[in-house]
Amino acid sequence: MGVSEEILTDLFEDKEDKINERGLFSECVQDAGVELLYFQFDIEVHDDGVWDLIGRVVTDAPCELSEQAKSMITDHMEAVADGLYQRFEASGLDPQMQGDYRVLVAVEECPENFKLGSRS
Repeated sequence: MGVSEEILTDLFEDKEDKINERGLFSECVQDAGVELLYFQFDIEVHDDGVWDLIGRVVTDAPCELSEQAKSMITDHMEAVADGLYQRFEASGLDPQMQGDYRVLVAVEECPENFKLGSRS
C-alpha cells in the first residue's frame, strides 16, 4: 500500500529538487559505476499502519550501492524526515508510526539530452 502522488509531491517535491539540483548523491552512485539520473522519496504503508520512508536512487544502469553510500543517503533521509514532522501529520501519516528508512536502486534509460535535476 502506498501514498498518493499528490501527497508525495506535497511532502517531498522541494526536498527532491534541492537534492537533485545539488547532485547530492551523484558521487556515491558514480562509485558504483553508474550515473545518477535523479533521487526520489516514496512511502510504503504496511497493513499494520507502520510506514517506511524510501529513498529511490534512479540510475542509468543496474548497480549495487556500497554500505557507506547507503548509510550516507539514509542519514540525509533521516534529517529530511525530522524536518517534516508537521507535514507528515497534516498528510495523515503518524510520525510515531514511521518504521524503516530504505534505499532502493531503480534503473531508467537515460535520454541523450538528460540534465541532472530534470524529470523529463
